Amino acid sequence: PIAGTSAGLAILGGYAYGAMDGGSISSAGALADPMGSAVTMDSGFLQMPYLQRVVTDTHFDKRDRLGRLIVFVARAAQDSGDPDIVGIGVDEDTALCVEPDGQAQVYSADGEGKVWVVSPGRDADRLVEGEPLRFHAVPVTVVASGSRMRLDDF
Repeated sequence: PIAGTSAGLAILGGYAYGAMDGGSISSAGALADPMGSAVTMDSGFLQMPYLQRVVTDTHFDKRDRLGRLIVFVARAAQDSGDPDIVGIGVDEDTALCVEPDGQAQVYSADGEGKVWVVSPGRDADRLVEGEPLRFHAVPVTVVASGSRMRLDDF
């Protein structure tokens, strides 16, 4: 299986938040200016099976990162020209372990951690510098500890 936590998880996706400004952008900051210099996206660091079209984010629920993951997905989709980019957010003390066949299972130390899957399947309604993100009806699926999912489904 493939697994990573914190920074180890952050680099597994085909797209990653670079944090090139030395900080860690909040959801509010990312949503307010999704094209700003604080939202740096990198790609191509690793080429992991089933994760090429994925942006990952860590410490997810505890640090309220859903908004910024939606921004990361929108940015990666625009930068790549691929509207089918998916975001995977993983809670603290939680792992999504991926098997070679694309099957994945959520494990959590306390049984409460979850994995959040953001899968809009389209481009953002508005993604321009200096303006808030506009992205209506973005599907989010929450996968509980002990549950399985297939990464080749997206």
